[in-house]
Amino acid sequence: MFNELTKLATEKSSDKRLELMTAITDMFITDRQNKSLNEVELFGDVFTKLLKDMDKDGKLQISEKFAHVQDTPKSFAVALIYEDAEVAAPMLQHSNVFTDDDLINVTNLTTTEHRVAVAGRINISEIVTDNLIGHGEPIVLRAVCQNDSAHISNNGFAHMVKHNPDDGELLALLLQREDLPKDVKLLLPHLAGGVLSAVKRVADSHSKAEMRDLMDRTYEQRDAEATEDNLDVTSSLEQVNQVRDGALSLNEAIEQFAAELQSNDLAQLIAEMGHVDVKYVQEVMSQSRGEPLTILCRSIEMSEQAFSNICNMRQKLLNLPLLSKNRYINHFKDLDVKQAKISIGKLKLTANI
Repeated sequence: MFNELTKLATEKSSDKRLELMTAITDMFITDRQNKSLNEVELFGDVFTKLLKDMDKDGKLQISEKFAHVQDTPKSFAVALIYEDAEVAAPMLQHSNVFTDDDLINVTNLTTTEHRVAVAGRINISEIVTDNLIGHGEPIVLRAVCQNDSAHISNNGFAHMVKHNPDDGELLALLLQREDLPKDVKLLLPHLAGGVLSAVKRVADSHSKAEMRDLMDRTYEQRDAEATEDNLDVTSSLEQVNQVRDGALSLNEAIEQFAAELQSNDLAQLIAEMGHVDVKYVQEVMSQSRGEPLTILCRSIEMSEQAFSNICNMRQKLLNLPLLSKNRYINHFKDLDVKQAKISIGKLKLTANI
């Protein structure tokens, strides 16, 4: 295989290169004899460098082939999981060459779709699921809950309920997990009062009939709250128009909403002024991680005082530590407005909206 790799590294014809890559891939996978360390390292180096010259279909085929290979070179495996999510998914879901740190790094630096793939791995550890849960993305949370082999910490369970009290689908998935903590009070302090006692009974008995009834009532409550939210949107849009007309400054409107803990109105205002989807703003507003919100607020040229008020509001609503709040305020001060606008443009491409 060493000779073939050497030829591949110097081959200039794209067709011949693809032919050689396919042959070497099959050779690497099917050769059950011990490969030399030099061959494995050379394979990783050459294939990692050639990834940029492959089309998406070729990369996907490679990823699918190596997803179950025990001795895939680490450098090459890591390069694959930072590719497009469709290409990365087979490796993220099945490859056993990654450490928890590898998985946490890729979930922090890539997209929602990458995180969904990681959430589907067999026997993912609590440290990885805690990280996934910390991103606060409903589709990722549901994927974690649907994975019976995923290990979820008590803090992870508590975080999901605390920050998603109106997500009936997520709650139903949580209630069906056999590892749901016995002390369900950890999970339920933020559910609306009428359903709290029913949830306790369901968690103890796992009664499917009660669970369905609970879900029906949860959805009814959510629909009623959605009607109220529509009225709130109308009110917040009036203030958006006042800001645009110059009758009210952006910072005055922000400070008013933040002081009254009106996070939905605040999200609507920021979405309108930043020209982004309000669902994206609501999502980042509810996350304990504050980097995306900090960048977004800086990109619309918000004042430091207004952003500080938002941080105060988030600290109260999410029970964030003081050090965390101060860190984001300092980050906001150091951010350049132009760079923030560039960064938020990139963030919008990967937002789950």
